[in-house]
Amino acid sequence: MIRKVAIITRPENKSPKVLAYSFQSSCKEVGVDADIFWDGLGILGRMFGVFQKTKYSRNLHFKIRLKLRHLFSDYLFLKKMKSYDLIVISDCSPNAYWKGYYNIERLKRKIKKPVALFEVYFLGNSISQTEKLKESNDFGIERYDWNYSISPVTEIRGIPSNKNKWSCIGLNLTSIELIRSTKKEIIAIVDFVQSGFEENRKMQMDLLKRFPEIKIISLEGNYSISEIRQLYKMASLFFVQFPESFGVSIAECLSVGCQIIIKEASWAMSWRLQNDLKQEYLPDCFFVYENNDNLTEYLSKYVENHQRKNLSERVTNTFISNYPSFYYGDKTELIKSFSLIEQSFKENRK
Repeated sequence: MIRKVAIITRPENKSPKVLAYSFQSSCKEVGVDADIFWDGLGILGRMFGVFQKTKYSRNLHFKIRLKLRHLFSDYLFLKKMKSYDLIVISDCSPNAYWKGYYNIERLKRKIKKPVALFEVYFLGNSISQTEKLKESNDFGIERYDWNYSISPVTEIRGIPSNKNKWSCIGLNLTSIELIRSTKKEIIAIVDFVQSGFEENRKMQMDLLKRFPEIKIISLEGNYSISEIRQLYKMASLFFVQFPESFGVSIAECLSVGCQIIIKEASWAMSWRLQNDLKQEYLPDCFFVYENNDNLTEYLSKYVENHQRKNLSERVTNTFISNYPSFYYGDKTELIKSFSLIEQSFKENRK
């Protein structure tokens, strides 16, 4: 029985950290203990031998000094991992699959426990990423004993199963007080600059400046998770800048009633729903604009309706009704996965 889980991630204020907290919260709600280890990925990077080829070249003397400096603490870490029933790596692709980046294989040999990956998407649903990893002779989904994702959709839609060792467990945002808030003014957040999409961002900024009723917050520099969430709570509109495999910021904004403005529906690929005709679409908590005129018309109506209609409440309600597992998580699938992991791990060790 899986009763104790170790979650290994990085301390930076990025999506793997949010996913680690989400997994921990969901485990707690189903009666499973889960501890987060913020320095664990660094340790996995140090588990290569000094003569082994790694992703980023370092000279031999540096490798030896690094090994010696962390020798005892890394030994204690591995010893501690043996006390857990399941190890979950919360990190991004493609680095979670790169050879010479994390020594997942040695971790498995040392602790003899199942090791899973929790990413926003399932690698098997991303054809382009899978092909890149094959071209570089890196690992694929077989690297981990189990794969967790938030959504069943990325470039394609898949069906989680024991065969592909994949569970879709959603995102648990309930424990971090991301609830709808009253919007006292219209605030638009324009996401961080992304290389290759600068022109699109400039267009959004220039257009927003035509509306004196809208206060603009341009995301720049570094924010703590609590700081960025406070901005989301105040905002009414969030402008996406580039294609997202999922976009944790999208989920956090929608949970507090912040409308998502996006240039193409495919930029929110993991959020696509299917209607009765099996066509994929985004619900109206997203606004997909075709051109400047289309977006200008939408913003004009938004400003007009903001005071007399509770638009933020509609956004949150639409979000939760269409994507309950993106807010509450899917604890049923999580519990099911624990049994499947145990079964699969025992069969593979025979």
